[in-house]
Amino acid sequence: MAAARAPRSAPLRILLLIACSLLPLLELIRYSTAPVPAGPRISLASLPRADATLAPHAVVIDPPVAIPDAPAAQPRTRAPEIAAPPPAALRTAAPPPAASEAAACCKLPPAYNHSVTLEWPKRLAHPVRVLMRAGNLNGRFECDVPCEYTTSASAHGGDVDVVVGEQSPPQVPKEISSKNPEVLTAARSMESAAIYTALRTLHRHVGAAMTTTLNTSAVPVTYLARSSIAKWGVAPQVFDRDRLRAHARARNATAVFVARNCASRSSREQTITKLHAKLVGGVDRPGQCMNNRPWPMCREAGKEPKKCGKHALLRNYPFYLAFENSIDVDYVSEKVFHALEAGTLPVYLGASNVKDFVPHRSVVELRDHGSAEALAAYLKSLLDDPALYDSYFEWKRRPLPDAFVSKFGFVATHAKCRLCRWAYATRHGYTWDQRRQIISDLPER
Repeated sequence: MAAARAPRSAPLRILLLIACSLLPLLELIRYSTAPVPAGPRISLASLPRADATLAPHAVVIDPPVAIPDAPAAQPRTRAPEIAAPPPAALRTAAPPPAASEAAACCKLPPAYNHSVTLEWPKRLAHPVRVLMRAGNLNGRFECDVPCEYTTSASAHGGDVDVVVGEQSPPQVPKEISSKNPEVLTAARSMESAAIYTALRTLHRHVGAAMTTTLNTSAVPVTYLARSSIAKWGVAPQVFDRDRLRAHARARNATAVFVARNCASRSSREQTITKLHAKLVGGVDRPGQCMNNRPWPMCREAGKEPKKCGKHALLRNYPFYLAFENSIDVDYVSEKVFHALEAGTLPVYLGASNVKDFVPHRSVVELRDHGSAEALAAYLKSLLDDPALYDSYFEWKRRPLPDAFVSKFGFVATHAKCRLCRWAYATRHGYTWDQRRQIISDLPER
């Protein structure tokens, strides 16, 4: 049997109790003074959407990227304490403009209406029929000229008026050429002629070229649509002066870039690398190209979180880098139009005549500043001067310029309908007004 322990004295018990009570305090002091290890920056991926809120658990984490770190305005450990506004104040879009302001821009005149029928001005056996194998339409297409599309060469016994190729002249099937030796041809592409160089001479090999190059296309196709224009004026300016200041204080990413193709002909990747190194907070890139953060999630009331839409994503940044993958006249893709629809400011690299496609002073162009470094300095000046930033949204309070309406009024009518107009004019000896995309000499009804 073990010997009994000697009883401890009362003073010793008191000292032990004091030491035990001090251990948690000493551990807390050691933890609070230890250096913080470097790690990824984590921020809430909240996005301003009227119909969606961020999932409470959704975060965005920046993984390491092999490009220079974006500079901070000042060392974060020495930044003064700023009472940050609640998330809703930071992330909620500015209220929509007053009705009178929203009505000022942006409206196109009503689409021209020829009112051609199967009986007037010519008696037709059937609507203008178009074979578009790459399409998805089999049946009538709403148009002011009787118009019908098919994806099958054998449909209607080969009785087709127009055969459309994709990016090159079409091969006319024998059942069509034998039925209609004078069948018309067209070819369609929305790609850049800077990459697909054969598009530059496509109009010489078909009756109607349908490309983004306006002056050589009998029936031009553009990324600019009437539905997009209608959204420009009513989309609120997301970053009002208060939100712009709050964004700058928080040192969030200045701009966002979204793309899939990382093998551009415009060298946009190099420009973005330079901008990321110069802009406070850098450039967020949630797309496939140059990805440095996950695509954020949004949650609608009562629904599971899902990926945010592109417009909701753009509304979280003062600038959207609308950089084309190639540079060619008239090749203006949907990127710059998405920024205008979302209510943020596009920064553009691409077509030299982009200003023809957008309202006056609604875009910041890289070419106007000469270099990525000069552009970064200018974007910083816009963040520092909210009044200057606001000036890029003055166009919302004015009607579209007459020159814009004259040049792009034709987008009020779908290209499929305009192709039927062109075919009707060509087949029946009328004059095709290429600029206005109408038949100019139909008789009075």
